[in-house]
Amino acid sequence: MKSYKHNLPTQLTSFVGRKFEVAEIIALLHNKYCRLVTLVGPGGMGKTRIALQVAAELIQKHSGHATFSYADGVYFVALQTVSATDPIVPSIISALAWTYDEGKNAKAALIDYLRDKSLLFILDNVEHLTTVAPLIQELLHAAPKIKVLVTSRVVLNLAEEWLFWIGGMSLSTGKDDDFAAADAVELFRQRAQRVHHDFSLIDEQEHVARICQLVEGTPLAIELAAAWLTHLPCAAIRAEIQKGLDILQSEQLGIPDRHRTMRAIFDYSWRLLSHNERELLEGLSAFQGGFQRAASEEVAGATLSLLSSLIDKSLLRVSATGRYTIHELQRQYGLERLADSPQQEAVLRARHSAYYLRLVSQPIRSYLGERSQSLVKEIEVEISNILAAWYWAVEHEKLTDLHAAIEGLYWFAWLSKYHEECEKALRYAIETLHDEQTSDEYRITYAHALAMHGIMSIWLGHHQRANDELVESVARLRQLPNARRELANAVGGLGWSMYADSKIEAAKTLLYEAVELDQETEQFEL
Repeated sequence: MKSYKHNLPTQLTSFVGRKFEVAEIIALLHNKYCRLVTLVGPGGMGKTRIALQVAAELIQKHSGHATFSYADGVYFVALQTVSATDPIVPSIISALAWTYDEGKNAKAALIDYLRDKSLLFILDNVEHLTTVAPLIQELLHAAPKIKVLVTSRVVLNLAEEWLFWIGGMSLSTGKDDDFAAADAVELFRQRAQRVHHDFSLIDEQEHVARICQLVEGTPLAIELAAAWLTHLPCAAIRAEIQKGLDILQSEQLGIPDRHRTMRAIFDYSWRLLSHNERELLEGLSAFQGGFQRAASEEVAGATLSLLSSLIDKSLLRVSATGRYTIHELQRQYGLERLADSPQQEAVLRARHSAYYLRLVSQPIRSYLGERSQSLVKEIEVEISNILAAWYWAVEHEKLTDLHAAIEGLYWFAWLSKYHEECEKALRYAIETLHDEQTSDEYRITYAHALAMHGIMSIWLGHHQRANDELVESVARLRQLPNARRELANAVGGLGWSMYADSKIEAAKTLLYEAVELDQETEQFEL
């Protein structure tokens, strides 16, 4: 059996998962019209390892076949240490282990050598190289039987380019039926057993699943986390990752500096950005759970051009529905950068809070009328942003925005599955805003939140708490002549609380009063 030339580096660790990705990339390379495949993704996603696995399987499965497409070899060209403006031709020539007449131009000699060759190049880590795209294009045109597999954090933007986006490994929900099958979990298990040979997933299922979810299946982050098992149990590793990026680092020998920490990964990507791209990425980090383009424009000053640029640099993802997301670890890094500019952060947080609280601050008829279903779905998609907006507004006493959103948050809780989250948010408001203030706006906002939380407590089954809160709210609102609408809610809620306690006559009196107040304020006109 014929053995084909290659210079693939020996791998010292097992290759885990990624069967779908490897098969799809091989299929692309078998396509005669596809001669340049770029594996694009954030740092730490395992692009290099996937490319090497693709090459290894091509050689293993097709060596000895007369039709093997790369009869002249498969060559790996490591480019991470090449400076941005340096020529890369010497690196390619070195990978080929080929000598040429040094009296000739190196690029011309390489092109002449490759003209009739059938081979595959793997050009690894090219995102920082300004000369790589035109050279690839020139080689493809001059040598019709070569193909190129590239790994990069940045799209090359060549007409010949076929993009293959590399994301995180498959995750587990923590349930038995999919836990062991998740690639991310298997990678954690194998790397954990390198530091604890008897490590078992049996008692660590919940923690391991959550660790993998927190890093969104990023292979490097999973390996860095698993290495901590020499010092910490899985539960502690999980807790540290929830705090921030600092735990995702390693002092092990033999690891390249750029892979020692996740922060180093993000620092490298940061250096590739323009000033405007950096500023936007900081701003977008304030969003939680993704965002729509309109929100990014209003909150962070995004433009379509800048959003597209961040996508091309694998720092932003966009779904078929137009929703944008940032990898959670990248978002944490962006928040750290944003925190370095407190004034800018304050302005951006205020915009974010105002934007998303407006979404909740719809008239009651929107929640109870024809728009109800679509509005609830829209809020459900944005619930992470809305809750972040709410908590920030409470902490910074944005009373106008909060007051407008209180009823909307209540009705959303009633109509959706997010009872617990909304109850907690309202409770946080009444606990935080409890201090006595002289302004009517402050007193009305507090009493209104107290009333809506009390009403929510009725149907959550906390009757004594509901009664106490509603009695206090009614007493406060009766002292405020400009709070008739809020008083209607509180009195009506107290009436229903009395009814639930079988105090029928007291309930009737309060409910009749609530109806009169409703008519006075036209609160329930649909």
